[in-house]
Amino acid sequence: MPVLSSVTLELVYLVPHELRAPFSYVFLDQKQAGIFDKETKYKVLFAEIFQANLIAPQASYENKVIEFSNKNLDNFLFAVAF
Repeated sequence: MPVLSSVTLELVYLVPHELRAPFSYVFLDQKQAGIFDKETKYKVLFAEIFQANLIAPQASYENKVIEFSNKNLDNFLFAVAF
């Protein structure tokens, strides 16, 4: 890969819908040494039967999709409670 080039990677992580409310989903993205100037976006999609009651930190929320964004300055933790 050429120096100063950029790459987009999309990773899909699926959790079975065998859950019943109330429950929480928490995700930790641990910053890796030597990785700079990286922006990561995380999307949480959920079944129509669930309603997000708490979203932290602030995120965009549209059409049952919650999107978080991280500038990779430190570890990043997000949580959604249903």
